[in-house]
Amino acid sequence: MPNVNFTEEASAKFEPALTAEQVESLEQSAKDRGQQRRLALLACATSSDKLRELRDNEPEAFLQMFEAVEAFKHHTQGLAEIAESALCRMLLAGDTEAKH
Repeated sequence: MPNVNFTEEASAKFEPALTAEQVESLEQSAKDRGQQRRLALLACATSSDKLRELRDNEPEAFLQMFEAVEAFKHHTQGLAEIAESALCRMLLAGDTEAKH
């Protein structure tokens, strides 16, 4: 993205998108995602043969791991949306140079 300079006159006006309570809740949620993150990393570091072995020998553990990884995926998609929104808000606030 080329350098972008907004003037104060062209800046958008907006109100906060989150309350302090929502921020605290999101922070707590992020702290609780450590096990899900570790399981996602473990799945990426495990061969298909080993994952199938887990599925066949420990189906309940496999399902729990699957559900944790899926929940982590949804959580990180939400974080990506928050990051995109935050960047847009910063750019719209004005007098910001974005270098990409």
